Amino acid sequence: MSVKHVLLVCLDEADGQTLKTTGQLALAACAQGIQVSILTNAVEGSEFEGIHKDIQVFHSVESKWPAMLGGNALVALRRALKSGTQISHVHFIGMSLHTMVLGWVCQRYDVPFLATALSDSCFELNKQPFGLRKKYLKHLDYMDQIVVSNQMMLEKANLIHLDNILLIKEGVDTDRFKPVLSKRPIRRELELPEGSTIVCCMADIEPANKQLETLKMCMPLGDYLQVIFLGKVKDVAYFEKLKEEMRRTAVEPYVIVRDAVMNPEDYLRACDVFMLLGGVEKRQSTILEAQSCGLPVVLESSNSALALTNGNKTGVVLYPNNALAKGAVEKLLSDPNFRQGKALYARPFVKKEHEFKDMLTSYIRLYQSL
Repeated sequence: MSVKHVLLVCLDEADGQTLKTTGQLALAACAQGIQVSILTNAVEGSEFEGIHKDIQVFHSVESKWPAMLGGNALVALRRALKSGTQISHVHFIGMSLHTMVLGWVCQRYDVPFLATALSDSCFELNKQPFGLRKKYLKHLDYMDQIVVSNQMMLEKANLIHLDNILLIKEGVDTDRFKPVLSKRPIRRELELPEGSTIVCCMADIEPANKQLETLKMCMPLGDYLQVIFLGKVKDVAYFEKLKEEMRRTAVEPYVIVRDAVMNPEDYLRACDVFMLLGGVEKRQSTILEAQSCGLPVVLESSNSALALTNGNKTGVVLYPNNALAKGAVEKLLSDPNFRQGKALYARPFVKKEHEFKDMLTSYIRLYQSL
């Protein structure tokens, strides 16, 4: 089937991963000459406004429909499919009970629809309302295609006997995220310490992302080792707890806290190690971007952590109560030669296994097959 026009549906603009995935895919498809529109769950003031002159943005419409029945996006999707834009494919970014009802709308208008799963929780039926589990499973089976980004998601989908699953690995624009020969000039530009080893934690500040544990793991801090936290403060109480720990341990001068930035690639290039001890499954693309910039990574143990570090070749997976893993992290922070040995494999791994161009090609082929 020819790809005339793809409608990308962003189900949760407040979620950073959903927002980022939708925007990147829209711009990349547009650059390939594919007509793209975006439907967002935001009623007004969308982050997608002005994203590209050729990309139309449909806002959700305030309605009395409950969230369980599609919510505000239901009316907007109907309008988009009837707008005369000749939409040939609907692509949901993320999956939830919302997609069940919105998928029925696509079926009514005889438009192929697919979804990209952003976490393996959407395949865990016990997390859905008991009375809707059978309908939800039936809806997943009716989808033309469900895209997953890692082996763990694929295995969980197979457990509930879905046969419409396609594995497309997470992709990174390695031309944008690339290392620099010398970190000093870019550190000077970003007002970061020039002579220190800098550990970067790029995630929203909230308990799930474990900034407090990251701070403790990097102790002792000083002129030789500093930490930068980059992200929105999602939990004020947790942020205050983090600041209190900084004051108690007298490391405030060695901890930099900044809001989410528009140039993450510059901060990644400027740092030496990327550490994420929580929320790994939701920040896979950020982890790969860090490695594309030549940074070794330290990750909490999770379903995808070992694969993201290429079997610990490009970083360290911090398993609980594992003295060897903890020792490897300490060595990574203190020994430049050991750190360089891990960093050496990081960018080649991303270019080989997670190139954005390969991911986009797979999506285009998928659209054409539906």
